[in-house]
Amino acid sequence: MAEIAVLARRIESELRKAGSPERAAGEKQYLKSDLAFLGVTLADIRRVARAAAHDLAPADAVGLVEELWSKPVFERRMAA
Repeated sequence: MAEIAVLARRIESELRKAGSPERAAGEKQYLKSDLAFLGVTLADIRRVARAAAHDLAPADAVGLVEELWSKPVFERRMAA
C-alpha cells in the first residue's frame, strides 16, 4: 500500500506543477467549494492521471482512488 501512497504523491506533485494560482482562485470562487484548488486544466488532469495509472492493476486502482480522495484537493479527486 505504500507504493499507492507514493503514486498519489507523485500525481499531486505533477498536478501542482501544471496548475496556476490565478486559475485556482477563479475555480474556487466559481465552484464555491471548501476544497483546495491547484488550478489545473482538465486536459492536464487527465494526462497526469493516465500516465501515472497506465500499468496499475485493477485491485491497486481502488486503493489509488481512496488515497487520492483522502485529501480535500479538487484536482486529486478529479484525477481519481
